Amino acid sequence: MRSFTRSGDRMKKICLFSGTSEGRELAFSLARYEAELIVCTATGYGGSLSASPRARVCAGEMDCSEMERFFEREKFDCVIDATHPHARAVTQNIRDAASAANVKCFRVLRGLPAPDSDAVCVRSASEAAAYLSARNGRIFLTTGSRSLAAFAELADRIVARVLPRSESLRECEAIGLTPAQIIAMQGPFNEKENDFLMERYPCEWLVTKQAGQRGGTDAKIASAKRRGMGVVLILSPETEGESPSAVLQKVVREYKLARREQNGI
Repeated sequence: MRSFTRSGDRMKKICLFSGTSEGRELAFSLARYEAELIVCTATGYGGSLSASPRARVCAGEMDCSEMERFFEREKFDCVIDATHPHARAVTQNIRDAASAANVKCFRVLRGLPAPDSDAVCVRSASEAAAYLSARNGRIFLTTGSRSLAAFAELADRIVARVLPRSESLRECEAIGLTPAQIIAMQGPFNEKENDFLMERYPCEWLVTKQAGQRGGTDAKIASAKRRGMGVVLILSPETEGESPSAVLQKVVREYKLARREQNGI
């Protein structure tokens, strides 16, 4: 007989905000337990990557008030934020909405090594742009399409590597980038792939976000340094959170989640 974990008559219900490798791992790990799981991603593409057995995917961006209504309507027992470490606005919205809806929120924090000693460390895309505006050379920009606006005044010097989505291309076009300045590819990339692209699009500077090995930061910096490029690193804004395994253990323990039978996945 299967052992369901319930609160009264209701199975425990968990909302996981994903879009990262940590989120995907958590989605598959939680699918092994008796709980109702809804995985939220900003795009349908992210939802397809995060799809796991026994999980329902909710794709599309939500602001804080929309999240609050969503939490109240779905009556979640808890919310897990496994979004990107640089998605500050999203994390704040999740935190505020969970508090307003009186739902407990867990934050997954990606473990990051110390910044490369040769990198110029900044706190934001606008700070990176300000630093580079006083220096010459082409810029290999790998911070994502949403930060492009900060570099608009440097558009003639930029090669932007972005996701192969229409929204990303529109944001490239909005600051005046030409097709020759756009690399539309899905990462993360290994060093060999970075070497090829950096040779194909020679630049003097790499701009990247601090995202650790999982996010491909280490491989990008290694390739850039081999080519003698300067590195501008946008530091992760977050310091509070726990590893995916620690969050999983807490959720399983706190909500007394039972494992599913092996053939139940």
